[in-house]
Amino acid sequence: MLTVEDMNLILSFTHNTRPRILLELTKQLPLITDPELKEACEKLKSKLEKMSDTEYRSIDFTVYEEADHE
Repeated sequence: MLTVEDMNLILSFTHNTRPRILLELTKQLPLITDPELKEACEKLKSKLEKMSDTEYRSIDFTVYEEADHE
């Protein structure tokens, strides 16, 4: 299950498809120097790898995106 923190991380990347977010996470992980952020990204990547594309597509990102605009 994805946490609010996971969703915030996902929204900081191009998140239109699961393979895309996985690719971006893989590219960015070596560049992250903050240990807590790196750990959070590694955990998110692991969760996304276990998730199917269908499960990922079922996530309603609009709920999180609208919260950012308030």
